[in-house]
Amino acid sequence: MNSKSIGKILTAVDYSKKSLEAAEFALLIAKNMNSSLIIVNVLQTEPWLYGKHAYEWGSEDELDKAHHKEKERIEQVLNNIKNNAEKISVTTRTEILMNAQTNSIASTIVEFAENEKVDLIVVGTRGASGVKRMLLGSVASGVVTYAHCPVLVVK
Repeated sequence: MNSKSIGKILTAVDYSKKSLEAAEFALLIAKNMNSSLIIVNVLQTEPWLYGKHAYEWGSEDELDKAHHKEKERIEQVLNNIKNNAEKISVTTRTEILMNAQTNSIASTIVEFAENEKVDLIVVGTRGASGVKRMLLGSVASGVVTYAHCPVLVVK
């Protein structure tokens, strides 16, 4: 990354308030830095989707329907952010990253960011109280620890 420019930003969102706030920050940074923005969601799938046999409790068709419904739900969230970006002339792209539940969400985000040569990652963390207030969420912590580029964590 050139110290004078941030060409490509990635923000990872789910349904949480903090991730949506992080996306807002990412939009503002992208607008101010004339950067492109990639908006991703990591959709966890059953590990059997990467193997040969489904669990006994669900047929492949039933589980495909459940994942399709979840993908439609997150696509609405991603499209809302993309529409906000278009209103302020920020170039965006959305991606739903499929991830087996046995894999780390953070590692999926980091690997995708590396492959895309992202210059900045923006993620949210939950605003818990008490002792938890001192700790990052596990996904944000993993991204901060393993990312190849700067990470902005929105609190």
